[in-house]
Order: sequence, then C-alpha cells, then structure tokens
Amino acid sequence: MKFVKVEEIPKRKHGGWHHLQDMIGEFVNSDCKIVRIDLNEHDYVSLKSWNNSMRKAVKRSGHPVKVIQRDGILYLKKS
Repeated sequence: MKFVKVEEIPKRKHGGWHHLQDMIGEFVNSDCKIVRIDLNEHDYVSLKSWNNSMRKAVKRSGHPVKVIQRDGILYLKKS
C-alpha cells in the first residue's frame, strides 16, 4: 500500500438537480388530467429512486396529485 499525492478530490458526477416542484406546479396548472414522465438514463439511478423522489415532492407540494407506476413508466394523475 502507498500514498499518491493529489491536488484535490474530484467532484461527484450526477445527473444534475431536478426541479420537481416546478414540474408538479406546471402539471397542476395545465389542463391535462394524466401525464407520462419520460426519463433518460442520466436522470436517476433507478426507477425506484425516481418514484420515491417524485412521491416525496408531491407530498411536500400539497397538491392533489397521485404518482402511479405501471410497467416501468411513471405517471402523474390529478385527484
């Protein structure tokens, strides 16, 4: 084992910040009753983490919105 001198610790690489509250507000103010959420491979690590994040964001927003997962796709539905 040995030490290797470095100048700094590399920054974390992640998909970036998502403005979930903005997305929820946009959906609530639209005339759509149900929307499908399209993700790319850089958004979240897994569908489960995306589902959990969206559910927490909806709960915090206080809007009457449901998050539904079907066949690996997430949907938002106005209650």
